Amino acid sequence: RNAQVAVRGYRGDVDVHTESGEIQARPDGGTCTLATETGAIRLEGIFRRAALNTRSGAIEVTVPSDRHDVKLQATSDSGSVLFDLSESCRMHVSYTTESGNLRTDFPVVWYNSTAEEDRVYQGMVGENSSPITVDATVFCRAGEFEVRRLAAAAPARS
Repeated sequence: RNAQVAVRGYRGDVDVHTESGEIQARPDGGTCTLATETGAIRLEGIFRRAALNTRSGAIEVTVPSDRHDVKLQATSDSGSVLFDLSESCRMHVSYTTESGNLRTDFPVVWYNSTAEEDRVYQGMVGENSSPITVDATVFCRAGEFEVRRLAAAAPARS
């Protein structure tokens, strides 16, 4: 119930729920469902689908650069949400917030937004020439949503 959880290299579906404590997952395939009431969630590795939920913690995701069909759902009531994408990624995103903001290193094109009680934005993040590799739904009530460009790996020295 109250613990820090780390899952690494697991092949298959990962399902972790805790009341408090940080969850770190680095699966090697499958889907991830990670949920905590009061803790951070960190996800990297190889995954096809992920559902990440926290009430008062940050969510950090490193999107696998070699996948072209990733579906992400991230929900945080009062923490921030951060996605790290490679240069070759392009993401379709639906982002809902009451008072949060979007920060990104990528070009953004919003093609639909509403100015209701919750602000809902839909659009693309990434270079127009890249294929869509990620479909993301983000709810970040009061925290910031950030999409960062991963630094390219340095070439191997001979």
